[in-house]
Amino acid sequence: MMKKLTLFLWLLPFLVQAQTYQNGLLLPINPEKVASANEFTVYLPKGGFPAYDTPNGQRIGRIDFAAHEGDVSFIGATPQSEITAAPEYYKQISYSKSVLVYNAQKQGFVRVMGKYWLKARDVQARGFKVDNWQNFLNAKAGKLLGYYANDPGLNLRSAPTIKGKRIKTLKGELMQITPLNVNQGMWAKVRVRKLKRTPCETNLSEKENTEYVLTGWIKILDNDGTPNVWFYPKGC
Repeated sequence: MMKKLTLFLWLLPFLVQAQTYQNGLLLPINPEKVASANEFTVYLPKGGFPAYDTPNGQRIGRIDFAAHEGDVSFIGATPQSEITAAPEYYKQISYSKSVLVYNAQKQGFVRVMGKYWLKARDVQARGFKVDNWQNFLNAKAGKLLGYYANDPGLNLRSAPTIKGKRIKTLKGELMQITPLNVNQGMWAKVRVRKLKRTPCETNLSEKENTEYVLTGWIKILDNDGTPNVWFYPKGC
């Protein structure tokens, strides 16, 4: 019994890492080769993504740019079946570009626009990848102005668990968070700079604008895989 318990505890970090996040993004592998309706738009492949009614179900249309205005829409067999995606179904990730987000994963499919299912293999075949928010936040660390805690704040802890000692509660735009690409489950090891002024409100150098620096762990994702931090996609 003791041997089995020891083995389980040894495997636990790997099992946590392997969990399927129910929220994430559909990111282009090579943005320069992706179709674009206009300069300020959502990344989509040429011809869109085939859409299904359920995982492993019937193909009912595609997610693509609408011909009349360039909106991202579900396009079915008839003009009456076209449904434009609400802003909550895509996320701006840079000055002029956004990506579709998914809010469920099942049997090799992801759900977009709240009801349509895309096959992960179709996504990959069209030059995109199904990625979780943790990977995205790690990849963009240092390339954006920084991350900031969602309201009502995030506890910076000494260890990746709620039992870790609370170092500081992070709130507002003066507590700038940078992931260090070290994760345990939904927790991330981060460096936190306490700023004197927000970066867009000062000409001070990084050193001059820093009151102090802390290092610790935050639960960077909620239990469903959505970020507990936000960022400025457009910069200043």
